[in-house]
Amino acid sequence: MEVLGLGTQHSRSLPASSFPERADRYFCDKCDGDLTSRLHQARAHVTTPIGPSRYRCVCGETYRSGAMEWDEMRKGEKRSYTHFLPFGALCSIPVLGVGAFAYLGFERHSITLLVIAATAAVISAAPAVISWLALLSVLQIAGSIWRTRIAHPATTKRP
Repeated sequence: MEVLGLGTQHSRSLPASSFPERADRYFCDKCDGDLTSRLHQARAHVTTPIGPSRYRCVCGETYRSGAMEWDEMRKGEKRSYTHFLPFGALCSIPVLGVGAFAYLGFERHSITLLVIAATAAVISAAPAVISWLALLSVLQIAGSIWRTRIAHPATTKRP
């Protein structure tokens, strides 16, 4: 084990200015603050995270974050975030049905409708997860558009 180096931990720390070079910890060049959680490493076969493309440390130094705003993405990158949205919208129909049965069951004090709602809730658990994932994607896109077009329109770089 010792010959292979499997028993030892080799933690690599680099200044944030060297990002995206791989490291376990990134620190600010100016104030030595830990910026690891703010910098997004690129991973194979994973979409680029949506977020501000630059991070400003508390000391004022700015660094590339590894994320991209919606307006900075190419068409293919945008498609990777939106390709399953129609399917997510379709999967929300059973979830809305469960809500309707539950509402009517409580409104009319009907045990039968509440049992139908509970049964449908169990059956529609997987579509509910898919619709929530689609909603999270929409919220990420909306947050990025808010940051670049409404909150800080002067800093937007359009390709």
